[in-house]
Amino acid sequence: MLVFATVFAFSQRNDFVTQFELSSQATTEVTKETGDTLMLFPGVTEDGVDWAQYWFSPDDGYLFGTNTYNDKAFGQVFHVDDQPYEVVGGTFWFGTVEGTDGYVIFRVWDMSTGVPGDVLTEEYVYLSDIWGELSLADAFNLLFTESVVVTDDFMVGFDVSNLNDYEHETGDPDTGDVLYGLGTVSSEMGQGGENFLVWVQESDDTWMNTSDYGDNGWDIDLGIFPYVLEAEAGEVYTVTFTIEDEEGDPIADATVELGSMTNDEGDYVFEDVPAGTHNYTVTADGFETKTGEVEVVDADVDVTVVMEEAELQLFTATFNVDMSPAIENGFDPENHSVYISGSFDGEWEWNEPGDNPDLELQPLVDTKESNDVVVFEETFDPAVDTGLLPEGWETKKADNPLGNNLEDTEGEDQRWIRYSQEFYPYDEFNESWIKEGEAAMHCNWDVEDVENAYAISPAFDIPEAESVLLEYWKIFAHDTDGGWLTEYNLLIEVDGQWTVLQEFDVNDGDNLYDEAVFVDLTGYEGTFRLAWVLKWTDGIQMTVDDISVTAYGVEGENGNGEEPEEMIYTVTVTDAVPEGLFEYKYFYGEGWDNGEFEGMENREVTVSDDMIFDDVWALHTVSVVENELAENSLNLFPNPVRNTLNVEYNDIINEIRVFDLTGRMVLSQNVNANAVSFNVSELNQGVYIMQVMTNTGVVSKKFNVTR
Repeated sequence: MLVFATVFAFSQRNDFVTQFELSSQATTEVTKETGDTLMLFPGVTEDGVDWAQYWFSPDDGYLFGTNTYNDKAFGQVFHVDDQPYEVVGGTFWFGTVEGTDGYVIFRVWDMSTGVPGDVLTEEYVYLSDIWGELSLADAFNLLFTESVVVTDDFMVGFDVSNLNDYEHETGDPDTGDVLYGLGTVSSEMGQGGENFLVWVQESDDTWMNTSDYGDNGWDIDLGIFPYVLEAEAGEVYTVTFTIEDEEGDPIADATVELGSMTNDEGDYVFEDVPAGTHNYTVTADGFETKTGEVEVVDADVDVTVVMEEAELQLFTATFNVDMSPAIENGFDPENHSVYISGSFDGEWEWNEPGDNPDLELQPLVDTKESNDVVVFEETFDPAVDTGLLPEGWETKKADNPLGNNLEDTEGEDQRWIRYSQEFYPYDEFNESWIKEGEAAMHCNWDVEDVENAYAISPAFDIPEAESVLLEYWKIFAHDTDGGWLTEYNLLIEVDGQWTVLQEFDVNDGDNLYDEAVFVDLTGYEGTFRLAWVLKWTDGIQMTVDDISVTAYGVEGENGNGEEPEEMIYTVTVTDAVPEGLFEYKYFYGEGWDNGEFEGMENREVTVSDDMIFDDVWALHTVSVVENELAENSLNLFPNPVRNTLNVEYNDIINEIRVFDLTGRMVLSQNVNANAVSFNVSELNQGVYIMQVMTNTGVVSKKFNVTR
């Protein structure tokens, strides 16, 4: 049920609220065919309560009944103190019943645990046999074929999941033009005594109490009145479980659930169990879950459950640890190796550091050896009210699109402009022409004789690299069928001569609209400029944004010219980390002497999937899988991201680090705030791990870089 503030607007939607009459039947005794006296269970309703029937809207259906949110069932809770009751039927006050197809299931649910539990009895009734009335005296009622004795709280209600989908033809509930409409009467909002005894089973089978709806909950009661007889408490018995393994050895720490009762771990005795058939579930660490039934007739019952050992599930884990804090403890990266030891599976369990070469961590590839460097980037931010392109850009004109006979533009001849809300030459601003940020480069087709308009970039250097890639985004439209045409060239200047990199004409089709363009510049080395040349248009806009030239595999220092400060060591252990609680610890040098923590202190994490551990020597961290609550407090947006990633956390962030999926750290930044933004445009497209370091630990979360 998707309900927001609109549900509290019912008082302003009188067209959809009908008043109902409460008759004296609420206190009247009725007689069962056998002559036994029935009592109409009072619940929490009293004379004088105002009753109504609520709609979301005529198009959406009833708040408590059939609706387009596909709510399945509704019920009202009733309390039982010392006196047991036999529930034999009830009055179900429906204000509207329309349609004939399908059936409704009237049910009694166990509420002894405080939430809807097992169905205790039920009655199937065709929709054509149910009626709706304005007064309680004439409301629909039934007797259950099988009554049920309740000794604890119970809920009475109805299930509409077998009716046809709700439909409404005219939008006018007063005309009766409602198909498959069934809505129960309820008290007015605010007249439920703040007991919140109404439950709704939503489309995903989840039960929701009305206290969870809206800002303050729905304080309401349903028009449901069960018929009950005072009943004698039935005989109760004791059920005792014996839990053992396949060898016959007792298991002392299992948890047993019998019906709606769950004992503490290791407590296998259930008292006050009524006669009947009861389902049980037994769980224990390291064993498969076992289920079954217990038949209690007229005596105590002993049940023996043999548990089968669960097949051990093993996972793969990548361990990354920053060893730089270990320098103060005597760690020498030139002379010491780094090892991990832990509760791995089988023969790898707690290997002495140095004994198993597969548990030796290796330093990450030195970022000075090979780097990916952005050699030119332009986002055209910020916006300016002059519309001029950023510093270093030139606009030219010519009688050709090949870079020959270039001339300066004159006066107010602004052919290529910085398009933004601060400057746009047309009647309206179109924000879809800007990919990200505040502005983009746009060709002003209002300029007379706009043919062969050049936008020339500042000069930039391309170093020797394994590969070089130009990427830019453009919105460029032409429609050959409609006669709207645009053509442009992309040029590169080499040693003072312009060369065509790409040429787009009217035959290139609509795929040129709102697309990222990639141009391979591998082999170019030296100083270059780029030029976008609008050859001709008859009125279709062309915009360029987010230009970058990236050189991959550049030898030398990292992108910012600094030595990396971290000492990240890594190892991947395949199919050796067991499910459940896993302990581990880092060491440098062979033997047990140089562990990151003193004595028997270890790192602990619960493993349920393949994992990446991002750790810092001697600092307890929290893994991606383990710390779901902390992860939810870490907000990364936008995600996926192209250029700027924003990071927010509910604690002060000391430092952020970014790792790729091989465990290589690709970015780091000191922060000292609970929010930060940083540029990820130098990262290749793919999935990365964000590691946020705080005073209380480390939280990790994945994000995607898209291009």
